[in-house]
Amino acid sequence: MRLLEYQAKVLFADYGIPIPKGFTSTAIEQGRKDAAVLSYPFVIKAQMAVGGRGKAGAIQRCHNADEFELKYPEIMQKVVKGEKTKAILLEKMADIKKELYLSLFLNRSKRCYTIIASAEGGVEIESVKSQIIRE
Repeated sequence: MRLLEYQAKVLFADYGIPIPKGFTSTAIEQGRKDAAVLSYPFVIKAQMAVGGRGKAGAIQRCHNADEFELKYPEIMQKVVKGEKTKAILLEKMADIKKELYLSLFLNRSKRCYTIIASAEGGVEIESVKSQIIRE
């Protein structure tokens, strides 16, 4: 199962895990309505099943309506590592104290689940892979 960020966050919310307020859309008209409800500032996030979105410019901060009008269509057209934007998540900016990384996936070749956890999260998670302890 490959979930987009907004789909995973719906599951988190269903189980009582707090998530920032946000809205998902595929058209700028709906995005404008969502932006009015959310209020500025917020983050515009391309929804695609690939890492590296932030460094590729597919996640951007938005401080006002003028920025929204420029950034929404730009991000909707983004392609990162061959993956096209499927939707856009507008999300209230979080006051981040610490970022962690946790991944659980089905490892078909080893016929088991694999868990990856790191005290380093955020956009630099890709650079942490050389320090992974495998057991």
